[in-house]
Amino acid sequence: MGSTELNIIQLTDILKYDNEAQLSQALRAFSCVRNKELETFIREKAIRLEKQHHTRTYLIFKGHTIQAFFALAVNLLETSTLSRTLIKKLSSNHNSDTQYIPCFIIGQLGKSDDSVIKGDEIMEIALSILLEIHNYLGTRFVLLDAVNVPKVIEFYERHNFIKLPVSNNDKQVKMIRYFA
Repeated sequence: MGSTELNIIQLTDILKYDNEAQLSQALRAFSCVRNKELETFIREKAIRLEKQHHTRTYLIFKGHTIQAFFALAVNLLETSTLSRTLIKKLSSNHNSDTQYIPCFIIGQLGKSDDSVIKGDEIMEIALSILLEIHNYLGTRFVLLDAVNVPKVIEFYERHNFIKLPVSNNDKQVKMIRYFA
């Protein structure tokens, strides 16, 4: 492996072959001062959620350093706050009475403070994996909860995510991206 080469490795694959204590140490080295939630996830939750099959976390390495990561999962979008028209559009059976709609979710996506990879590249990698999974399992869209900051919203909009007319609070915005 060259020193500038990026490698994408699923956390499950690392857990199969590597010492968990060493892996935990590598995860604790991940730093993102702009988003402490990312640090907390990768340092304290990623291994547990991976072992429980709640998420699949993908690590992007340059050499032995984690440059970025993202976590994917299957989820259900609760529809009680959505319009009947939107529920029909999101639902695979176009039924406006649907209470929960299955979807994929990007639970976490971020890069370290000293990362050489751009956010757009991380998103493209995550979306390509989701598209491959979509070809096997279906669902109509990808969901994410975005921090309600204009720069963050614009980033996701560049990747064809749209805001849902739902707000749990002023800090988070639910956004979706349809599969073509």
